[in-house]
Parts: sequence; C-alpha cells; structure tokens
Amino acid sequence: MGSLGHCCVGGLPRLGAKTGSEPGSPDFKASRLPPPLAAFAVLAMGILWSIMGGAVLLATDSMQDASSKHTHFALSAVCLLVGAFTTHGLAGRMRHAPLMQDLAEEASHSAHSWRFWQPFKGGKAFVATQALGWALFATALCSLAWLFTQVASGIAYYVQYWVVMTSSIMLAGQVVLGISIFCYKRKELKQGVQTTIAMASWSSVMRTWNLWAPILMFYVPVHMFAAVFSISFLLLPLNYAAAFWVGSMTVYYLSTTVGEPEHTGRREWPRLQEWLLARLEPALAEWFGSVDVVYEGTDQLDMGHRYVFGYHPHGLFPIGAPYLKLLSKFKELFPNVDPVPLVATVCFYTPVVRDFCSWCGVRQVARKSFVKALRERGSVLLVPGGQAELVHTWRLFGRKELVVHCRHKGFIKVAAEEGAALVPIAVLGEVSTLRNLIDAPWLQHWSYKRLGFPVPYLLVGRWGFTPFPRPTCLRFIVGQPIPMPPEACVDGQVNHDIVDKLHKQYFDQVEALFRKHMPTFPGYENLQLVMIR
Repeated sequence: MGSLGHCCVGGLPRLGAKTGSEPGSPDFKASRLPPPLAAFAVLAMGILWSIMGGAVLLATDSMQDASSKHTHFALSAVCLLVGAFTTHGLAGRMRHAPLMQDLAEEASHSAHSWRFWQPFKGGKAFVATQALGWALFATALCSLAWLFTQVASGIAYYVQYWVVMTSSIMLAGQVVLGISIFCYKRKELKQGVQTTIAMASWSSVMRTWNLWAPILMFYVPVHMFAAVFSISFLLLPLNYAAAFWVGSMTVYYLSTTVGEPEHTGRREWPRLQEWLLARLEPALAEWFGSVDVVYEGTDQLDMGHRYVFGYHPHGLFPIGAPYLKLLSKFKELFPNVDPVPLVATVCFYTPVVRDFCSWCGVRQVARKSFVKALRERGSVLLVPGGQAELVHTWRLFGRKELVVHCRHKGFIKVAAEEGAALVPIAVLGEVSTLRNLIDAPWLQHWSYKRLGFPVPYLLVGRWGFTPFPRPTCLRFIVGQPIPMPPEACVDGQVNHDIVDKLHKQYFDQVEALFRKHMPTFPGYENLQLVMIR
C-alpha cells in the first residue's frame, strides 16, 4: 500500500517531507511513517543497540583470553555510543523537527527547533531526565573503561558482577534518554505552531489506523489465534499449555454463549457497525484498488417484503458476505433492507472470530437462525455453495476456472416457507484474494465429506505468506429479485415442482450475471465459468 502514511493537511506538503534544516545537519525523510510512530520506531532501535551491547558484554564472562574480552568491551562501547546518539539525536529529531517548510522557517526565526546540544532548554522534566540519562551513559562508559584496564592488568576482581551491573546501566540509560525526548517542550514557538504540528501528526496517525484497522479485523483473527495457540505449546510444557487453554476456553465459551448469540444476535454491537460503515469502504478501496456494488435489477427492494440474498461463489474465505451490508454503496442502493449474514458454524467455534461475527450481527447458517432472522429483520444473506463450492477454489489458480456449485436447494425451500424473494449476488475478485498454501484436491474433497471441513486449510495472500488479501478489484453484482409465488408453500407444505423451477431460474440468473461482467473485470477476461448442476 504505497499511499499509507502519506496525506496532506490544509493543502500543505505531505507530512515528513524534507524541510529546511540547520547547516551541517542531516535531513531525515520520514514519509513512510507519521512522526510519532517514526520516533517510537527509532527509539526502539536505540534500545535494541543497548541490548546488543549488554549481550556482547555478558558474553565476556565465558571467555578466558584477554584479547577477546578487550574486543568485546570495545564492541559493547560502540553499541552504547550508537544507541545513545540514535535515541537522543535521531529519535529526538523525528519527534520534534518541524513537519512542514513554513513551520520550519517560523521556528528558525522565533524559536529553537530540536538540536543535539541544547543545555538547560526544553523544560524542567526534560533537563532532569536528560541529566539522569547522560549520567547513566557516562557511568556505563566509565565502567567499560575500568573493566578494560582491569583485564589488561590481569588482576580483575568480581568481573561477573561488574559486567551485569554495566549491562543494566546501559539499558537504563537508553530508556531514560528515550523518556526525556517525550518530556521536551518548545515554549518559545509562536502560539499555534505546536498545535498545528500535533494535529497534523495525529491526523496522519488516524488516517493510517483507519486504513489498516478494518483489514486487520477481518483478515487476521484466524491466523492470530492459530499462531498464539501453536506458540503456547512450543514455549510451554505440554501440561501447562493444555491446562491454560482448557481453563481459559471454558470460561471464555461459558461467558460468550449465554442467550445463544449465534442464533439470536444478542451480542450485536451497533456502534462497531457504524464505525465500520464510515471506514470500511475507503480501507477496502485503498487496499484492493476499487470496490463497487452494482444493481442489475429494476425493482426497488421494499422493507415490507422478505428477501434471501445468495452470495456466489463461496471461495476460501468469503469475508465479503458479512461486510457487504456495511458498505456505503450497498446502503445507498438498498436503504430499506438490512440483511443478516449467515456463516458456517465453524466461525462460532473459533475464539476471536466468533466475537467479531457476533458484534457485526452475523449469525450461524442453521435453520433456526435462518427463520428467526428472516422474521425479525426481513432479509438474510448466505452463501448457498458452502464448502462444496469452497473445495473447488483451487481450480481458479490451477485451471483458470471459476466454479459455482448449484446443487443446494435448502435455502430456496426455507424462502418458500417464509414467502421470501430470492436475490442472487455474483462476486468478482474476492476468490482471487487468498489461496490455500497446499493444494491437495483429493484430500480436501475427502476430508470435507468425512469431517465437514477441508484439510489442509492454510490461507495465504499478499507476499505469498501473509493472511492479508492480494490487491485486486472487488465487484458485487446484485441481480433482479425473483418473487416467491404464493403457491410455493401451502399449509406448510412446500411444492417441490415450484422449488425446482425457482432453483433453475435462480442459478440461470447467477450464470447470466457472471457472463455479463466477467469479460470487463480485470483478470477474469479469460476465465471459464463452470456451473456444477
């Protein structure tokens, strides 16, 4: 995402652009990160240098010859010097240098900007922490010099204790110097300049957060939980790790299953949905390139009717099904409907994932929740192809085939019982965003039929190994609603001939939507559409 971290404030040059500086001082360009984040990143580098210096110093305890110890003492001193100057010089410059040319010019006339040498300036807290930090730095340097002379003389005593103490002082000095940077105050700046800098920095941070947060929320939880679970068994003894997960998961599931939220939606969080409604579409457009919702129908969807939206294809991770209703373009096209997304049961078994599903108003794809949501909210959205369609996703990459599974009729029967119209949705782009790291079609088909879930299942996307989706355009095409005839269900008895007719009509329209839009969609021009009937 080349534009992350780049923004303009009030028509001024972008944050972090090269500005005027003092003669002889380097210019630092920090356009990749907002200044506060850049300062923290450089501060972490300084602390890392001190940790490296301490590690080098501690390694001398196992050495016998004086020349090796002297070399390590010198390397430790170099780490100490580089770390201190990185923390105080570079991190300080990142944190306090003027962000824009006009602010730099104003600061040069009316106030001092950040300088490496500025005694007794910056406020009492800054002066105090600077004094303590540099005192610790000097103490560590003197201690290294003393160790060097003692080892050279061959009469060193308690070297092990001196090494540990010096390493601790090195780290403490770096931390205190880092704290001092955030205590610095430029009182001499003209009124409003500091406020402008702070607002510009904060604006850049918030823009970056708004572009990343929705992507992290939707695409990372599965991998995050799997990683934490695996690492816990690698780092902890087996009995400790097992006891931790059994105990914590028991409490977790007992506290999050009260009231059957997977069927009733009782954990729905409207404020989170409003937050996503304002940020999701810009984040997706920034990440994927474009996001579009197209309506191919002519009839306006009325809140007095019921609708069953069918989402095709399923793909490896059809995350668009839960967030489609949160897109502003969908809200503009269909202001009178608010479909409840229905997802696979496994989503409510997985920690963290179940929470986001519940908060976003997603429910389990089961007859109980299907009927309840349809009667309460008037519409639902589900993925009819299910995992039977998921196991064919590999054909997109291996054979250049886009597969739609058309054999399921259960959702049409429920729609007939409830008198709901059928609304097909053809989705282009999403199935290309992620792929299974291991393609083993025969094993995945077998495990799906035996276990109800395909194995192996390890999703990767951008850069070939991350859970982040590949950049590709997204297009959601909503078709013309197919009305449900009254005779489709009489006295609770479904007319199967009418269901079969509706089933054919529905998937014929799905096929027509794909064939109309695939030739004009980037990357799908040469794909073959396969309808498994």
